[in-house]
Amino acid sequence: SIRTKRLETERVPYLSYVFGLPPSEIYDDINNPEGVVVLTLAENGLSSGIIANKLHEIASSAPVPSTICAYGNNLYFRQSLCKLFQHTFFKGRTLDPKNIVVMAGASAILNGLAYTICNPGEGMIIPTPSYAGFDSDLKFLSQVVPIYAPMKSDNNFKWDIEQIQKAYEKAVEANITVKALIICSPLNPTGTVYTKDEIISMLRWTQKHKVHLIMDEIYAMSVFEGTFISISDILLELGEDFGDYVHVVWSFSKDFALNGFRVGVLYTESPAVLSALCDFSYFFNASNYAQYHLKELIEDTEFLQKFFEQNLTNLRKCLKSIEAILTKYSVPYVEAKSGFFMLVDLRQFLSVSSWED
Repeated sequence: SIRTKRLETERVPYLSYVFGLPPSEIYDDINNPEGVVVLTLAENGLSSGIIANKLHEIASSAPVPSTICAYGNNLYFRQSLCKLFQHTFFKGRTLDPKNIVVMAGASAILNGLAYTICNPGEGMIIPTPSYAGFDSDLKFLSQVVPIYAPMKSDNNFKWDIEQIQKAYEKAVEANITVKALIICSPLNPTGTVYTKDEIISMLRWTQKHKVHLIMDEIYAMSVFEGTFISISDILLELGEDFGDYVHVVWSFSKDFALNGFRVGVLYTESPAVLSALCDFSYFFNASNYAQYHLKELIEDTEFLQKFFEQNLTNLRKCLKSIEAILTKYSVPYVEAKSGFFMLVDLRQFLSVSSWED
């Protein structure tokens, strides 16, 4: 079909390579020391065992209710999510579960937002370096144009509103209508935690240009140095509402080390977006089985407190080990304060600094 041919030409190389890589080709220090070391997947293997053990405990403690076998909008899960958010990165708010949409992963949410907000050929601005998956999240189904706004390397890729404006003007010159700005906060792949002033700058720019602000806060609970500031905090302090143009994306993949569960969450107060995504989510529903067990997980507040503390300790310890190795071999890097990734400068090891190399 025409759609299949388009996907072939627009495929993101790392997605097809990494997810299509046979287990036999992946590095193992004993069984396959010459295997491929995958550095493109943001998976938290440091704490996944803790969560796996807890889920086993939940599954073994009581029979699964028969209600999970039926269709349903799972209000109980969204109510539990409201409580989780109110105690973590949506503090100071009383959330309404009607403003939450649950789908099969953050990629499904982003895909749905692109489909809902944009027409084919319209664009969304993405500051770079960025999460590589944004490209496919926007293009594959919704045919939205990713508009890249490169931040400056000599400033450790910090937020630069002038670069956003340049990307916007370039898109306008190319007759591309810009409909949204997507921000990964904290930032994958640098581990940057945005400041209050930077987030206000993002908000004011989108308000000025009447475009949507999509905050991907998927690493909100994985900040091990400094304090995470959510767009929710900013709006609360400014006395402003989310309105129709501000949306928050989150998922269990990162903060809970559950990439494979495929459960993503959207918080929005836009009636139009909610209505459209409730229909769209029919094709990307998260299973009732997963939602039931995650509900039981996040309602155990005593476990959550211990898990979050241990997870941050694990991430911080691992980062310090990697930083020591990079420093030993004089490899420059951007100091990370969140997540489980870091940006390193390997140009000194390349014969030519190019995308191909």
